[in-house]
Amino acid sequence: MSKIEKPAEAVEPEEIIEAWKAICVPRGAPGIREITAERRRKLRTRLREHPSFDWWDEVFRRMTRSSFLFGGGPNGWRASLDWLIANQTNAVKILEGKYDDIKKGK
Repeated sequence: MSKIEKPAEAVEPEEIIEAWKAICVPRGAPGIREITAERRRKLRTRLREHPSFDWWDEVFRRMTRSSFLFGGGPNGWRASLDWLIANQTNAVKILEGKYDDIKKGK
């Protein structure tokens, strides 16, 4: 099922946050209580870099392949939306499979 691509200016930070809540929070990611000015600013920056809603949807769905991002590591750390949008590379690393669970041998 494919969504219609929206131009960058049409994708709002709230849409990304709603997708986070729908896909990642049920899996164990921290929720979002407020859309702070800082979150909005960082989301707008990330949306200029990757303006497609489908790109973000793919990031969130790829996250579900990683128990580490949802607290499965030795320290129980969980990826937050703030971590995801903090820089240009965290989301890209997710798409590249850096955090995917390793399948044990045959």
